[in-house]
Amino acid sequence: MNFEYYYGTQADQFSFIRIPRILLLDEAFSTLSLSAKVLYSVLLDRMGLSMKNKWLDEENKVYIIYQITEIQSDLGFSKKKAMDYLTELEKIGLIEKKKRGFGLPNIIYVKSFIVHQSSQRSNGMGTSQKKMWYIEVSKWELLR
Repeated sequence: MNFEYYYGTQADQFSFIRIPRILLLDEAFSTLSLSAKVLYSVLLDRMGLSMKNKWLDEENKVYIIYQITEIQSDLGFSKKKAMDYLTELEKIGLIEKKKRGFGLPNIIYVKSFIVHQSSQRSNGMGTSQKKMWYIEVSKWELLR
């Protein structure tokens, strides 16, 4: 095959799925397969469509509906692999599935990949103060 070069602004004509660098570089995500990371990035991308459709639950959390058959078709995964990658994401806590029953597809909540831990520490005045630890987003230069 002989592919052509891109000239000028031609490269801007495509939409892209972006994988946040933290998923590739941070040890917290080292157990995830590359395919699960790609799937998570696709799920993040679909969040934009959910926002446009105002797919919010009673707690104002955004959700997506992405059926296994769609994942298979979009990413070329077998049914088993699509389910395995969703399970990987669910086990690490990046997604949460909610069954709806009546033959309806599951709702998927895509959770933030920015890791945080909270701890309590005394402020020296007899009361405790919540301290939040966040991964320094600018350090990882997350792709947007």
